[in-house]
Amino acid sequence: MKNDLLEHNGYQGSVEFSSEDKILYGKILFIDSLVMYHGESVNELDEAFRIAVNEYLAHCLKNNKEPNKPYCGGFNVRIGPELHKTAVQRAYVEGKSLNEFVKQSIERAVTELPLRTHEVTINHVVTHQHTVETIYSTEDASWQSPAPRKPKLNVVQ
Repeated sequence: MKNDLLEHNGYQGSVEFSSEDKILYGKILFIDSLVMYHGESVNELDEAFRIAVNEYLAHCLKNNKEPNKPYCGGFNVRIGPELHKTAVQRAYVEGKSLNEFVKQSIERAVTELPLRTHEVTINHVVTHQHTVETIYSTEDASWQSPAPRKPKLNVVQ
């Protein structure tokens, strides 16, 4: 999360600067409507943001419109045509919609432990034995090996 976001009533707002107009401005983030605000100082911007959120909610109430809730549960992801094709095929094989397949994949990714440690023993013929700790990161799906440990001597006769 960025540090330069404003927050009020569960809504977040951006903070931008216009050098041409010499003002701070922003918009309420993560909603369908475009609601902007501005101020000449950080305090004015914060107050304008709070007023904008309150007015947005009042407008929705007055017009019997359900206000957008931040993080409504839908988003677009660009993954490239090959990954898209593979995901559709995998979802089909599993008897799921693409949406359900992606949802379950994300659930697995965010609920698994970010790092898992495995002990691997590598034997070299006649020479010696190394024990190497490898770390699998679900975050970037790459294997990493820490600095090698001192080898254990394994004499084979």
